Amino acid sequence: MPSPEPTPAWTLTDWASALQELKEKQDAAILAHWYQGNGIEMLADVVGDTLHLLHAVRRLPQQTLVVAATVHIAESIKVLYPDRRVLVPDPLASCSLAESCPPELFARLREAYPDALAIVHIQSSIPVKALADIVVTTGTAESIVRRLPKDTPLLFAPDHELGHFLRERTGRRIICWFGRCSVHTSFSLTLLHHWRQMYPDAVVLSSPQCPPEIRQNADFVGSSHQLLRYVSEYRPQRLIVASDHGLAPHLRTRLPNGAELLLLPAEEACHCTRCPYMFLNTLPKLYHCLRQGEPEILIPEELAAQARQALERLLELAPEEELCRSPSLP
Repeated sequence: MPSPEPTPAWTLTDWASALQELKEKQDAAILAHWYQGNGIEMLADVVGDTLHLLHAVRRLPQQTLVVAATVHIAESIKVLYPDRRVLVPDPLASCSLAESCPPELFARLREAYPDALAIVHIQSSIPVKALADIVVTTGTAESIVRRLPKDTPLLFAPDHELGHFLRERTGRRIICWFGRCSVHTSFSLTLLHHWRQMYPDAVVLSSPQCPPEIRQNADFVGSSHQLLRYVSEYRPQRLIVASDHGLAPHLRTRLPNGAELLLLPAEEACHCTRCPYMFLNTLPKLYHCLRQGEPEILIPEELAAQARQALERLLELAPEEELCRSPSLP
């Protein structure tokens, strides 16, 4: 019996039932990033930051993985687990960071600093990862940098703000690429100053991918996973957050009853406060992806082999136990 065609009248319960049937037929599991919205995160089998998703795959018995995040996370999963079939709801769900770093230009930077270790963020293309020594996530970047030989210069791409943050925190010599996250660099410093005056008791959280002036006005700076753990542990009564607004529903579940959550808006109305790339993933696209078995992530084996070593270094230097560590105040 063919799968039904979705209609605008479908409720979340209808989507859940239809997707469950398709998952059983396809032997599939759905993985979603914290920032993923459109209802997908409510129906996913695994929800978390990138490191959690990468580690979670080895525990999943399903042969097919549908990755609702960016294609760069999906590609990384395919490289690390080449025997799995990896599908994406929308192959255009890229990232402003990856798009800022063409591999041919990054190769020139590597040639200019032959003695440097090349570190690249997970939100970079597979050809860029193939040129790297180590891949990091936002939450693992600092701990990994601290473990590297202190007398070795470092290249960091593509997130300039995160690279700048790492220089501040570690004192290391880091040559940074010039890419920026279109969401995390858009927040309003003017409004943040205003809110701090209006709500002096509020705790301010920021992503390390925000500009220095935002980070310097925060009480705690951390990745999505680290921010969520902070809120779970400290349970503030009023919270101001400068991070992707897709994190909001997950933050709310960790706040005490009656707590106030203030999401810092963008400086201008045209700037996005939710990842516009992940928002390309929708329930209808997810449904058709599972029903048709495409779009599928396919990577030439030679290229995948070149990128695999840098990704395996990430899992080696950031084992799953890292996810259980409590945040500490800077």
